[in-house]
Amino acid sequence: MCVCDVSWTISTDVCLSSDHGYTLFSTIANLVPAVHDSSTIGIHPITGKPIGDRMMRTTIHSRLVLRAPVEVTSELIQLSGRQIEIAGTAMQIGVPTIFRIRPSTILRSRLVTTKNGQDASRFSNEIRRQLDQLSICSQAIVHVGRRRTVRIKQREIVGFELVVEGLDAMESIAIQTNGLGGRRRMGCGLFSPYNGFGKEMS
Repeated sequence: MCVCDVSWTISTDVCLSSDHGYTLFSTIANLVPAVHDSSTIGIHPITGKPIGDRMMRTTIHSRLVLRAPVEVTSELIQLSGRQIEIAGTAMQIGVPTIFRIRPSTILRSRLVTTKNGQDASRFSNEIRRQLDQLSICSQAIVHVGRRRTVRIKQREIVGFELVVEGLDAMESIAIQTNGLGGRRRMGCGLFSPYNGFGKEMS
């Protein structure tokens, strides 16, 4: 499966909850049914400037990014030029750019969730099991970072930040293509190249 990231410009200076994964998924799925029906599409969290009280403000660098198989990108492009509402906040979607995912020896996901993921030991064991399923070498090093949560309807789901290093090109592409854990349409378990070691992970 060949996967790419479809990235759109979005409105700047818009205030959003930092925990917007579920509401963003619901909004997009209502516009593009393929997002609701597919288990291979992921929606990256929108990044922005933290402003306190678990809120953020979009900047010129903020983007709406969906990771999807190349063959469904034509369906996703219909989001271009639309105005959407995320929990009552209006946002304009602009022009898309399509990027093929690229290999990196170090990958990071802001939040990975698994069954019984609130227990760090069980979480680590489950991640190792999933890495084995993807034929990731046992010498790859897994760093479990800070505990995070994502709200889905009335539930607070617990997970952890995750960094995996020591990957070759094929392993890196496999993790980015398949993700780890669940809820990728809500911003979880999606990995991107990372070069932030030596800095606090945020």
